Amino acid sequence: MPLDVRRFCVALATALTVNAGLSIVGAQSLGHPKAVPPKAVTKSETTDETDEIHALRAKAAAGDVDSQYLLALRYDNGLGVALSSVEAAKWYRKAADQGHAVAQDSLATMYQLGIGVPKNAVLALDWYLKAAAQGNLNSQKSLGEIYKKANDFVDSFKWYWSAAEQGDPGAQFYLGLAYDEGRGVTRDYAEASNWYKSAAELGEASAQFNLALLYENGNGVERDYASAARWYRKAADNGLIDSFVALGSLYYNGLGVNQDLSESLVWFRKAADQGNVHGQFNVGVAYDLGKGVPQDHLEALKWYRRAADQGLASAQYNIAVMYDNGQGVTQDYGEAVKWYRRAVEQGHPAAQYNLGLSYRDGQGVPQDYVQAHMWLNLAAARASAKDQQGYATARDSLAKKMTSDQVAQAQKLAREWLEAYQRRTAQD
Repeated sequence: MPLDVRRFCVALATALTVNAGLSIVGAQSLGHPKAVPPKAVTKSETTDETDEIHALRAKAAAGDVDSQYLLALRYDNGLGVALSSVEAAKWYRKAADQGHAVAQDSLATMYQLGIGVPKNAVLALDWYLKAAAQGNLNSQKSLGEIYKKANDFVDSFKWYWSAAEQGDPGAQFYLGLAYDEGRGVTRDYAEASNWYKSAAELGEASAQFNLALLYENGNGVERDYASAARWYRKAADNGLIDSFVALGSLYYNGLGVNQDLSESLVWFRKAADQGNVHGQFNVGVAYDLGKGVPQDHLEALKWYRRAADQGLASAQYNIAVMYDNGQGVTQDYGEAVKWYRRAVEQGHPAAQYNLGLSYRDGQGVPQDYVQAHMWLNLAAARASAKDQQGYATARDSLAKKMTSDQVAQAQKLAREWLEAYQRRTAQD
């Protein structure tokens, strides 16, 4: 079977997005503040409590707001008193009622999580709002996250802005992301780059990565591969795995750095060894093509399988081609078709094309012109500009061997598949 569409691609870095299932890297998780353990104190002769705690309790009971908050902290952490979320909530509430912002934030978190009090989203929101209005950083970020999860990106942006103005790098990153994606604000890559840079300079790895991506693509800044490489490396130094892949891609293509296929493979391998699907795929490509390492189809297949098992369509497609060509494995058209089908279900155009050829030629499946036309038609409709003409030519050549009823049936099947695929991807 002619496999003129086999292509290998080095995965490029993609921006971290809120709606891709990733929470904001670096943003602190919700939780009430923990106290620094107090200095060593001595026990009273007449009570199980220390003299210091006894005095603290008396002042708290007399209405001293700072003492109420400190006593709540002790109960929250079991420091000198029996650990009790209920008692902690009680004393946080007393301090919160007197306007203690940190106590308000802690009480809000307890209501949000149902710790020491029944879970109550309305009360949690109310106390976060009170604390945030007083400038409490944690409450401002918590409100930003709450409104984001509720798809209220305008209010989310407002509260993250307040936190960012206080110099919080996680909030600054979120503002960059909001401008980058146009969520809650008009899309503005230049403004995104400003906020990413503020967070990046404070060591926020996700901001370093996204700033690098802006430099790589020339969005909001002049395209500058050297700057992209510098910021990707900073993110990599902070352990962000996606940066390993991005750096590998720059070394592979010689963008912003001297082309070095061996160094490229080092970075891809670092990502692959931590389970990154694009790292695994690119290691497979390196072995398959002999880029930076001696060509080894068996080793390539091993890495492709790891990526394919995580659902990467490009890896599934390359495995299919290896079985189709007998590279690193015994030629097996049936196994090739199995892997083409996996990639096809994810809308991979080249896999659709090769599956169409399999049905046309009866390799790995019974010959079936209707199925062949269906897949060739889908491939032609969804292919890139450079492949579209070749796919369409194969489809049209096949149509000349078919009856009009067969072509109509194939077109109907293609429409039905495309509609089902679009519904499925919309749900994802």
